[in-house]
Amino acid sequence: MDELEPEKEMVTIRCPGCGQRFKVGPELAGKMVECGTCDQRFRVEESVMIRTRKFYPGEQRDPSLQRFSRVPLRSSPAPSFDTVDPPPDPDPRAVVDPVSPSRVLLGLAGVTGAVIVALILIFGGGTGGILDGAPMAKRLILAGFTALIAWVLLFLANPAQRIKAVTGGLAISIVLLALPFLFTQGIPSRDDDSDFGAGPTLVPTNLPDDGVASPDDTFAELKEEMGYNKMAEALETYGIDGESQGKTAIGIWLRDTRLYNKEQIVDYLMRTTGAGPRSWAYTRPPSDYLMVLYDVSPELGRIRKLCERFGKVTRVIRELQVIEVMVDNDSFVQGPLNKLQDAEDPSFYELNRRELDSIDLHRASAAVRRLSSAEPRLFRTDIVRRMLELFQEGDLEMKENVARALLTWSRPEDDAQEIVRAVVLERIRGKESVPRSMVEFLVSQKDAESAPLLHDLWMADASEWETLYGDLGPVIEDELLQGLGEYAPLQLISAARLLGRVGTEASVPVLQEAQKEATSELRVTLEQAIRSIQGRQ
Repeated sequence: MDELEPEKEMVTIRCPGCGQRFKVGPELAGKMVECGTCDQRFRVEESVMIRTRKFYPGEQRDPSLQRFSRVPLRSSPAPSFDTVDPPPDPDPRAVVDPVSPSRVLLGLAGVTGAVIVALILIFGGGTGGILDGAPMAKRLILAGFTALIAWVLLFLANPAQRIKAVTGGLAISIVLLALPFLFTQGIPSRDDDSDFGAGPTLVPTNLPDDGVASPDDTFAELKEEMGYNKMAEALETYGIDGESQGKTAIGIWLRDTRLYNKEQIVDYLMRTTGAGPRSWAYTRPPSDYLMVLYDVSPELGRIRKLCERFGKVTRVIRELQVIEVMVDNDSFVQGPLNKLQDAEDPSFYELNRRELDSIDLHRASAAVRRLSSAEPRLFRTDIVRRMLELFQEGDLEMKENVARALLTWSRPEDDAQEIVRAVVLERIRGKESVPRSMVEFLVSQKDAESAPLLHDLWMADASEWETLYGDLGPVIEDELLQGLGEYAPLQLISAARLLGRVGTEASVPVLQEAQKEATSELRVTLEQAIRSIQGRQ
């Protein structure tokens, strides 16, 4: 019985993780143990101990106990547990302060700005890029200034780690300052200026003396400033004289130009000069552009007048074939919309007249639409003149809008029908659609010379143009009678209706002859046309 004494001292515990029961000795009380089943660590204390009610021999009767041997059995060895010391409590003084969001933003701004400028220095020197034509000095200034700003931002973002901030700023500075030397595309070459002054000279134009640069000017500095190498390359494509088959390249040096106005100027110059697709506007920081126009007529005087539409021409440099223009950015500002739309406002006509002079076709087209529904009270001559210019230089939508406005504003002495007739003839020859408003204008002017054009339109689509063709009056009679025997059935019916509307006594015999071989439906139409003609006599 002495061998059972150790077992009586064992304590039963339950793992709080998996619920497995173990027996441990009293020496583990209060210590950390590890469960062999689920590896959970816990302290041996009252919360995990299993207590059973004690009883003495004879107090409890259990028949099942009779099945066991009376010989005492040796108890199994007690399980062994590895004791683990609890980790020490952290020092409350070793608390790390959180990083301020403002410092994070400062650091992010410094790195992001440096990356953006680095990309500009790498790719901005390509054709048409933001640094195309910018000299090395300006690129170094851009890189140095960006490096300084990035350095300051990194220093403010890491006030407690100054060595780290200085090291990061130094690395950014080295990279940015090295990029202009590694990526030199678009930098003006000194070799391009070696033969300066030997460039081609254009045929003299009627320009005032104060608008032409003196031969004594120091052009080397001027070429350096405007990045003239792109213009020199353009002239070389036309041979030694800079002119081939009446075409050449002309540069427009746009000074102090806002970015959102530059696109309008480029579109206007391309449209009005007929420049070739190779033409391009090269950026000249901070706010200048060198517009190189290819395949244009060597008439500086004419192009100068075009440039006066959007700025003040300060110089016309014949030796360089360059026109310098100080852009008037205020001219691109639209007038008050409420006054532009109110025909009763005293400034309605003046403001819309200015809008017609805008080089932006969208604004000019809007002004045309507003004026088309207004009574021509003021500035009629100037407005009609400008509308005709827009009719010639605008697209099909602009032509259609102007033709509709001319119905209200034009008078016979304006000779607008000649310009409209020429465009209609061009579109008919090109087998292109003709806007109805153009034909309506010619008909409203009773333009007899337009009769052959309307006849061709009527032949192509009799149902579409019959009414307008007939509005020309008796001038169409001869043209209709000449082809009466060759018309298709639908054309013959339409021709009979037209002759009944505008024909004279000369048409009656021809119509009567056509009745002999006509179908029943056509015979009725011819009979009605004859009665209409005879009723007007």
